[in-house]
Amino acid sequence: SLLAVAPRGRASPRQLVAVSGAATPPRLPMRGSAALASLVALCCSLSLPGVRAQVFDFAHVPTPGSHTLQTHYFFHVQAPQGPGQDTEPAATVHFKNLRLVANQNGPKPPSAQSIAEYMGVQVLVLLDEDFKAAMDPTHFCSRAADVSAGAATAEGQLVLKIQASDVASCIVSGNSGSSEQLLRKSGLYVLVLTNCGDMDGISVLGSIEVKNAWGFLPAIDRGKKALYGFVVAFYLSVGVIWTLLCLRWWKSLLHVQKGILLTLSFCISESAAWWCFFQVRNSTGDFPPFVFLLATLSSIWKTVAGFYAIMTDPSQGAEDAGISVQTHALLMLYLVLQFHLKVIMSFRHGFALTLTTVLLSALPVFVVGAIMLVSVYQKVTSFVEMLQGEKAEHKILLYQRLQGLVLFAGFFLSVAVVLEIFDPTTADMATWDFHFVVSDGIPQGSFACVLLAAMFFAWPSQDMQGYEYVQQSQDGAVIGAPSTIWDDTDCEEDVGSIKHENGDRLVQVE
Repeated sequence: SLLAVAPRGRASPRQLVAVSGAATPPRLPMRGSAALASLVALCCSLSLPGVRAQVFDFAHVPTPGSHTLQTHYFFHVQAPQGPGQDTEPAATVHFKNLRLVANQNGPKPPSAQSIAEYMGVQVLVLLDEDFKAAMDPTHFCSRAADVSAGAATAEGQLVLKIQASDVASCIVSGNSGSSEQLLRKSGLYVLVLTNCGDMDGISVLGSIEVKNAWGFLPAIDRGKKALYGFVVAFYLSVGVIWTLLCLRWWKSLLHVQKGILLTLSFCISESAAWWCFFQVRNSTGDFPPFVFLLATLSSIWKTVAGFYAIMTDPSQGAEDAGISVQTHALLMLYLVLQFHLKVIMSFRHGFALTLTTVLLSALPVFVVGAIMLVSVYQKVTSFVEMLQGEKAEHKILLYQRLQGLVLFAGFFLSVAVVLEIFDPTTADMATWDFHFVVSDGIPQGSFACVLLAAMFFAWPSQDMQGYEYVQQSQDGAVIGAPSTIWDDTDCEEDVGSIKHENGDRLVQVE
């Protein structure tokens, strides 16, 4: 479907460029339970756009109208850095099995013979800055005068005002064709599809692969695989320590302590899934939807699990005790909205989604998150008042600290999201290497700090857990608490043999 927004800095679709094949992930309908919300997320993950890392699939993408062009995707390419690597190519572009086919839904599809002879469709990968400088909005398809002047080899092909410094191109016809070309420069490359002929009602099949020196990951995502490798190792270490502590005090654990254990499990699954996701994308270029779904949902579930742990009544043993239906619905609404924002942020840079699109997706998350934050704070405040009546000093201190932690978490996690939205590292190629810090490092670090603080406050101990009742072993002949009964004769026989603990003999007093 056609996006209603043009790439940043580009002409609007009305003037020159239409951005197609890059549909924004759909807004998810609201659901009242975690299972339904996750099912909706699964369905959306299976219908994500046909992009795999830096691989773009032309899955029956309609060609633009006669004498028009479209931009489809953006590739982040970076040449190897270091001594002796200045002459190495930045990336390779593989045009794979590109061919034209007729649209069967059209009123009069062109014949196979006419499609095989048609030479007006061309696919290009060129630098974004060259695209803006070399493209004339009023004249980009060659005519007879251009052929005579030597600007083009034939009529009905793309013509540029100036010679592009680094471009890979392929003419698409009815016969399947493949080729591989090199990109020598680092920078942001744009995928352009042109139709400078007179034929309509045709689509493109095949794919385009842009591979950097290290693999298929875009240059701005290069550091994410190593980041999540460290994060998963960190959460595994912390998870083992907390699990051993919980097993020691399992029968007397508070619900917030069990909630921390559940949150840690989601942190481990999230970081492991993201590491696998980026590993697969870098090595094969594939986009594993189920791994992406697991990683995205785990990143949301860990937050929801933390909210549940804090909002559960500490005087109740049952799970979810004291949480109203309205609060459940609010948490599930947050899950759906956050999933939508995660998908938008994942495809933001490849499709050059505008800041307005991102802000419209983030605004509902901030509103619902603020409502949840206020609800959690009020809930914890009521718990403190209830525990003060019970004179549970250590639990009172715990929930007073959690009050401050809720405000701390709300502030710093909001700052992390704002930094991710207004990411300054993608504007300049010199700062691409730091993009993973803003997009993933700061959010992950902020959440880890909040979680570590909660673990410190809720550290299991004798004072926190209280004394545990242990049933005394009994034999079958005794009912109730066993005891030893002495009569007077026993006392008289033993009085001479009993000694005080300091060694003095006890004597009978008449």
